[in-house]
Amino acid sequence: KRIGILLENAGVKMTPKQFILRRVVSVIVIIFVIAVILKKSILLAVPVAIVLGVLVPFKLLKRKINNQAQAFLRSFPEAIDLIVRGLRSGLPVSESVVQVSTELPEPISSVFTNISNTMKLGVPLEKALMETAKKLELREFHFFTTSIILQRETGGNLSEILNNLSDVLRSRFMMKMKIHALTSEARASAVIIGSLPFIVSGAVMFLSPKYLLPLIDEEGGNQAAD
Repeated sequence: KRIGILLENAGVKMTPKQFILRRVVSVIVIIFVIAVILKKSILLAVPVAIVLGVLVPFKLLKRKINNQAQAFLRSFPEAIDLIVRGLRSGLPVSESVVQVSTELPEPISSVFTNISNTMKLGVPLEKALMETAKKLELREFHFFTTSIILQRETGGNLSEILNNLSDVLRSRFMMKMKIHALTSEARASAVIIGSLPFIVSGAVMFLSPKYLLPLIDEEGGNQAAD
């Protein structure tokens, strides 16, 4: 179930079974290539296969989820503005939500389409929003959901509440992007420096597996590694 949510948040049209099957096949193929074709040690083939066949795809999936989330947050204030315009023109909030699903591009449209389809099955708007917020795991969407639920329970001017929320989320996103730009160079340097030992060690183990074995098999090598 968790993998299915990750794939949905990443916008990947694949079932969890297909994703897991591909990872298993990838691991087997990589082990076969390294151990049989390249005739390297199985002790090298297994960790390399796990990294390339499992860890790297999950890392890429996480990156895709982050990109989808950023694209969603970039357009989310516009979606709220559209709902506000619908409310001010006399439409109920449920109809305004449906309007978002048809007038805005991805990934906003797919999220609000799921909400609209859920409501068509007889699920209340509040529950549909809460289920979506749980899947997306975005604080900004939780703010949106909480605003609508509280207004429906306590009353108040929903259009004014959502309009203020839209302004706050737009300012919040712009500040986050500014911080991201200012710290990008430092983060890139940290990633490069932190990954160099692992890259060099992996290259040495691949080209000459026996070169680093004393660090593992011999007492003096263990002390040097420590």
